[in-house]
Amino acid sequence: MQRVVVLIILLAGIAGRIAAQASPPPVPSPHPQAESRLRPDAVREGVVIDGIAVRIEDDIILESEVTELAAVQKLLDGKSRGRADLVNELVDQWVLGREGETGNFPKPSDAEVQAAFDRLAANFSSAANRKAKLEGLGLDDSIVKRQLRTQIYLSSFIEYRFRPGVEITDKAVSDYYQTELAAELMKKKEPAPPLAGVTNNIRELLTEKEVSRRADEWIADARSRLRVDVVADDEIGGDRHGDTGGVK
Repeated sequence: MQRVVVLIILLAGIAGRIAAQASPPPVPSPHPQAESRLRPDAVREGVVIDGIAVRIEDDIILESEVTELAAVQKLLDGKSRGRADLVNELVDQWVLGREGETGNFPKPSDAEVQAAFDRLAANFSSAANRKAKLEGLGLDDSIVKRQLRTQIYLSSFIEYRFRPGVEITDKAVSDYYQTELAAELMKKKEPAPPLAGVTNNIRELLTEKEVSRRADEWIADARSRLRVDVVADDEIGGDRHGDTGGVK
């Protein structure tokens, strides 16, 4: 199972080139009147303009949410996963989102969301370039900010829910240094930095891996107790989530 909010610390060639990255997609909010999320004009002249991708407990995930997640993945990574993986990701997001809402976990502030948006916008050469790219993917600034708000919320909730109690031993750090870092740098014919200089980075990397493992286990257990009915792809018109270019 893929972790909903991907928290990866990538290790590169020298000390200090380990950085955390989060890319979680949106979480559909639970709604007691789930069917009302479909607009009354959802069917015009026999043409469905949105549909139900998943029925989960008393809620639904719309096909438009699957499409939006695919577009965001294309924006960030240059491509999106297949529909089955997208749907699976959104169900995982739903599970975490409901748990967070049940516990009244605080939403991120507008300032946090804007700061994340500004960091993303810096990847574009201009505002016009960003607008054109987003429009080409069926997105706009408001959608991206909503996605970022969810990303921040879920990332924070996962840290709050699963990080406490995680302890990484000095032996685990040393073992990783020898078997992963030093070995990888040796393949690249690059010198390994002193262990003391990367100990904190390695410890954080291993902590994030353990947080991810705990989250995956918890989500799998929670999903096993839910009613989840995934609408078959051929029932909604096939795969519409092909690859395209990423941020430029």
